[in-house]
Amino acid sequence: MDKYAVPAVQGFFRSIALSKGNSLQDTLRLLTLWFDYGQYSEVYDAIVAGLGSIDIDTWLLVIPQLIARIDTTRSLVLMLVHQLLIDIGKNHPQVTSKAK
Repeated sequence: MDKYAVPAVQGFFRSIALSKGNSLQDTLRLLTLWFDYGQYSEVYDAIVAGLGSIDIDTWLLVIPQLIARIDTTRSLVLMLVHQLLIDIGKNHPQVTSKAK
């Protein structure tokens, strides 16, 4: 898992950061890795590092997927999902009020 998950997470963040157009497919694939392997400390660290490398607006299209995972029992995944939703709310309060 460590051999492939961490480089895959790093690669998707790099792809999203370099994308000039729509990066929805890469963002959804990144979320799959995040939700499946984000409880492992190495993957968690890669996600934390990657979150700072992409624009917060990237996450606007996947708010429903983030909210769907808000009740996960995986504490590291839950902590990052909550923090990301808070950051989205700070930057786009009108989006979070529409999602309710």
